Amino acid sequence: MSASTSAPFTLSLLSTSPVSFSFLDPNSALIKLKNWILGTLSLVCLLLAALLWVRPSSSSLSVARSSPPIIPTWPWFGSLLAYTRDPVSFIRRNHARYGDAFTTTILGYRCTFIQSAPHVHRFATAPRTVLDVTSAYKLIASGVIGEEAFIGPTPKLTRLVLAPARIDGLDDRLWDLAKDMMGGRLDTTHAQEWTALSPTGWLDHVVFALDLAALLGPSPPELLPTVASLFRVLDADLSLLGLFTAARARARAKDKLIGLLRSHVRGHLELAARRAGSCEGIMPDPELPEVLLRAELETEVGAPDELLWAYHTGTATTDMLETLERKVNFIALFIYGFVWAAQTNSAAATIGVLYDIFDHRRRTGEDLVGEIRAEFEQAGGVGQASYRQTSCLTRCINETLRLRATGGWVRLAAEPFRLADGQTCPPGFIVASPTSISFNECVYVEPHVWNPSRYLRPPFAPGEGSIALDSRTWLPSPSRFPAWGVGHAHCPGQHLAYKMISVTLLTFFHHFDARLVRGDPSPVFQDVAAAGLQRLKSDYKIEIRKR
Repeated sequence: MSASTSAPFTLSLLSTSPVSFSFLDPNSALIKLKNWILGTLSLVCLLLAALLWVRPSSSSLSVARSSPPIIPTWPWFGSLLAYTRDPVSFIRRNHARYGDAFTTTILGYRCTFIQSAPHVHRFATAPRTVLDVTSAYKLIASGVIGEEAFIGPTPKLTRLVLAPARIDGLDDRLWDLAKDMMGGRLDTTHAQEWTALSPTGWLDHVVFALDLAALLGPSPPELLPTVASLFRVLDADLSLLGLFTAARARARAKDKLIGLLRSHVRGHLELAARRAGSCEGIMPDPELPEVLLRAELETEVGAPDELLWAYHTGTATTDMLETLERKVNFIALFIYGFVWAAQTNSAAATIGVLYDIFDHRRRTGEDLVGEIRAEFEQAGGVGQASYRQTSCLTRCINETLRLRATGGWVRLAAEPFRLADGQTCPPGFIVASPTSISFNECVYVEPHVWNPSRYLRPPFAPGEGSIALDSRTWLPSPSRFPAWGVGHAHCPGQHLAYKMISVTLLTFFHHFDARLVRGDPSPVFQDVAAAGLQRLKSDYKIEIRKR
């Protein structure tokens, strides 16, 4: 009997079976495996191509449907990477494919993106109980600035902060502070020479100082640079990678910043206590933290002077002390949220407006700075003019806001939300992109071009069928200019923001001649995922000299 018959389980070296052959030549098996993988991938690609070919286009979505189409994506993570990498392109691409509403998933949440005037109108007019603004941004931004910044609607305190009379009463303080920070920028020995520098980290620092002066009052000299450095940590890289890698640094900066604000408010508590029934003679007018503190105590105990005097004389009970400490913490957090909201976009707008003005001169030769100077000198010069009297600068600010406020407006729906055409969005985030409005070619000719003179021409120029503009801000209605928000989420701090931006830029133009550095590449502005202005991804430099 042959060896093969006596040992039936012995593999013959001459066998040509796949098993024995694989033992004989491993490389051949790898080649077969590779071919099998390539074939499978090719089949998958063909199937995906077929799926994309038959996927409904925006034109075919005119047929009534009960809910927005759901785009295919990854489980749980969903469209996170695609959206945060380039939010505006993601929105435009999918609206072009799926129509005026589509739904995706981001980190486990359903997110429905909408455009078109009827959808945005329904979004803007929905009550807070249906579409919640605070809860939406608390979920989105708490990882950046902490939940402490979202203490909910506080209409009484907000009115106190943003009262027009109070804001206008700050003019002298803001002008003086801007002049102090701007005037000594260049060494007098080189004042008449062109000096290259980056405006970021300088002009945004001025805006930040004006913001703190408006919210905190006079502060110790060392407070501003400390608070500014902490806010730079919080408002640093807002990309997806930046959010994850800097989470611990942001948490530390937030805690330290809130601690500083708490100490500042506690100092105003001491002043309020001295003022209550005080016989110390004339005391300075109360600053905003003290005003807010008294308003909160009034709401809770009705007679704040009695409580404050007991604190001042050392006769306050334990309950009184607990109430005061709770209110100090509350006001510190309220101011923290306000400082964040006021500073982050005002600084970005200031840097953006400056670049857009200089880039416009490089492209067209038009000297907008000369026109701005002529207007504010006619209005009385630095310290006297306001953005209402310098229409050229105000139109420049508006055009930068229109072009660069690309972040989507976000609200949270706890229940299904019905759109204007009858479609029902699933519970989750509802996102309205401002770009479909602010880049509408029927309103803004060549919408991707920065051109502040557009507000002097049709369809805005006075005449039959023209679009009305506000006489102070040169703004059309929010339905045509959504940069300041829409509906009940319209930014209440608009007046203060215009004031801070205009004071900073008017003071700069008064002190310096400036131009872009010749030959430098254009900076890259990066869209943000939620409401706000584009941030500089790459810096730019200017050359300045004293006038």
